[in-house]
Amino acid sequence: MFSYANIPSRFAAQRKLKDEWLPNADEKWSLMKLAIEKLCNFGYDFTGMYNFAKPGNKLSIAQKSGDLQRKFQGYTTKGSCDLLGLGLSSISAIGHSFSQNTKVLQQLQSHTDSSTRSGKRCQLISRRYYSWRSDSRVDV
Repeated sequence: MFSYANIPSRFAAQRKLKDEWLPNADEKWSLMKLAIEKLCNFGYDFTGMYNFAKPGNKLSIAQKSGDLQRKFQGYTTKGSCDLLGLGLSSISAIGHSFSQNTKVLQQLQSHTDSSTRSGKRCQLISRRYYSWRSDSRVDV
């Protein structure tokens, strides 16, 4: 469950929406609280940041034991695994870095055809804290 982000400068279809049609921050928070309450009443565990799992699910068990890990795409019980993203705007996380592919199809095809790296951005992750470091960002 994710909160809606209205970014009309990026998504043409969103330009048709009027601001007064969209909930304000207080209304969005009320909707989130209602959803959390309802899902928990239906037997789901709230594992954090828009995420729910059934009580016997690995994510729920890991959250209760303190072993649940947060990655850039959500929660996981396998935080040390590498992730290879394929396609437009996909994100890879390998070792202590991540990279994101271009969002433009022609650029991705060109990189694929020429066997060059299609990453748009790369970021190193601190080994000590395993947290994002803004000073290590590299645009490629």
